[in-house]
Amino acid sequence: MDANVNPIELCGTVAAVIYQNEENGYTVLKLDVDDGSQTMVVGCIPYAVPGESMIVSGSWMTHPAHGQQFKADFAERTMPETADAIYAYLAGRAVHGIGPATASLMVSRFGADTLNVLEYEPEKLCTIKGISLSKAKAMSANFRRQAGYAPPDRVSGLGEYPPGHCSANVPVLRG
Repeated sequence: MDANVNPIELCGTVAAVIYQNEENGYTVLKLDVDDGSQTMVVGCIPYAVPGESMIVSGSWMTHPAHGQQFKADFAERTMPETADAIYAYLAGRAVHGIGPATASLMVSRFGADTLNVLEYEPEKLCTIKGISLSKAKAMSANFRRQAGYAPPDRVSGLGEYPPGHCSANVPVLRG
């Protein structure tokens, strides 16, 4: 079966990033698949972070040393939508300047609206003790840089690069 004719699709949440080459975007990650299983995914998935949801298309392969893996040729990435998923995403240090403690405070205050506040109304973050206006603006800028300003319908196509080429300029999608 030709993987390019009938690609397999897996939907899930990034559980962990095992390896990431920041120069070319090549990534090895653990994906908690929506069917309850967990699998290793390899491919050009720059800026992948724990807690983000994605749909990967590609094929199964067997690595001589690491066993069965899913080789992603294409990925559609979305930001988390539930408070728990947003906390996991932010606590996983997806955004420079936000760690587990700050993520907890932000999600406790803003719930499922946390990412909208971070992107569009960062001044509201100043209502959290320890976050100044300058820090809020810096966190917002870092988040927007990570999110890539991609509109909701933009798809991050990995297959548009020639075989063997991987580019770290693929934006993260907003859901």
